[in-house]
Amino acid sequence: MRARSVRSSSAMTLVAALLFGVGSHGVRAEDRAEPSLVVPTGRLHAMAPTTLISSSLAPNAIRTIRAAGAHGLPNGRIRAVALTLTASGASGPTRVRLGDGPAPPEVPTLITAGPDRSAFAIVPVSVAGTIKLWNGAAAVHVLLQVTGWFSDGAVSRSNTAGLFTRLAGYRIASPTLAPGSEKRIRVAGVQDVGTAASAVLLRIRTTARGTGRLAMAPTVGSLKGASTLAYATGNDTDLALAKLAHGFVTIANRGSHSVKVAVAAVGRFSSGTDPHAFGDGLTVVEPVGAAASQVVGTEGVPVATAGIGDVPAQAVSAPPSLVLLRTAVGSPTATGGLV
Repeated sequence: MRARSVRSSSAMTLVAALLFGVGSHGVRAEDRAEPSLVVPTGRLHAMAPTTLISSSLAPNAIRTIRAAGAHGLPNGRIRAVALTLTASGASGPTRVRLGDGPAPPEVPTLITAGPDRSAFAIVPVSVAGTIKLWNGAAAVHVLLQVTGWFSDGAVSRSNTAGLFTRLAGYRIASPTLAPGSEKRIRVAGVQDVGTAASAVLLRIRTTARGTGRLAMAPTVGSLKGASTLAYATGNDTDLALAKLAHGFVTIANRGSHSVKVAVAAVGRFSSGTDPHAFGDGLTVVEPVGAAASQVVGTEGVPVATAGIGDVPAQAVSAPPSLVLLRTAVGSPTATGGLV
């Protein structure tokens, strides 16, 4: 993949880390975790949000969590799980890491210092069918909710179910949700999503005057207990994997303030035979920094991704065509956004 050019409407410090794109508003770069995210080669099996654990952790606690055979997940070999980690009530600054063990990954999945925070991640599953959670220096309550799992990619060529296709990231909806309200949003067939989508990878951007949580699920009935994004005052952003029901997803505001929610589709997973599926292979790589503390102005800066860490170089026979990034912004000279 060629170096990406990043532009902004004001000068700011940019930290970009493979593997997925997310921005934060009013947060110093060093206060926001780079993602503990891996993307496996294989097929996605999307599901309604399902809680793996909801538990209080002591400082420096380590927890082994059963994934295979638990909470509706199959007993067979699962390559990875897609999940949302929500941390709340931290007694001080702490870093939470997720991986398949035995040692914690270098890059934390989430950093928090008290307020509710959430992070999307795709976490590899060990041969024993488990994932591992490592807490940092402060006590914290964690909620892990799975929204899909990845199997090996040995699927008939005539069946594209669960096959990933990257999208342009067009906005498909931007409702304003009152406290306690819900909104059913059509996704399949909107913009470039296509009608054969069974699940989508969404970028969720919120604008609110207070903190709260969003819940997203295929239907109203599956919203109970779901926690997709713990949003902050001002603007906040994260990714979410959403299973669709008849082409729709339902989103709910669990906060006490109204929140504007901009929903954009950055990828789709196909259902059955999809003649428009690109057949992109999503490959496991370790989280790695792609840019550190670069000052970005309106002219933009290139960010090299091919050949970084485990990402193949552009010159190989099968070069990367897509990378997923997380960005963190600090010290902006004015309000604005990254492009």
